[in-house]
Amino acid sequence: MGDHILMNSSYTKQIWWGALSWLGRACTFLDQPSSLQDRWSHGRRLQLRGMRSGFDTLFILIIWRLWKERNVRLFNDCPSTVQHLLKSIREESELWIQAGAHRLKSLKGE
Repeated sequence: MGDHILMNSSYTKQIWWGALSWLGRACTFLDQPSSLQDRWSHGRRLQLRGMRSGFDTLFILIIWRLWKERNVRLFNDCPSTVQHLLKSIREESELWIQAGAHRLKSLKGE
C-alpha cells in the first residue's frame, strides 16, 4: 500500500498535478515509474535549471504529506479528499518557507 499511494494511485497523481499546477510548474507522469527516484528524476528534468532545488524541496514535502496520509488511512481509516490534502500541502509549504525554505519560495515565483 505504501508504494501505491506514493507513486501510482490516481489519488497520488491528482495530488502531484494539483500541487505542481498551483505553482505553475510542469507535470507529466511516467507510464510505470519503478521507484520514487524515477519519479523525482523525471519531475526534476521538467523544471528549469534554477527551479530544481525548489522542486526538490517540494518533492520531499509532497512525499511527506502522502506518507502521513497513508498512515491515517491505514491506522485511522479516515482518508482525506484530494482538495483537503492539497490545502494542507499549500499551508505546510508556507510554514516551510517561513522556516527558511527559500528555494521553495522561489519556486512559487516570489
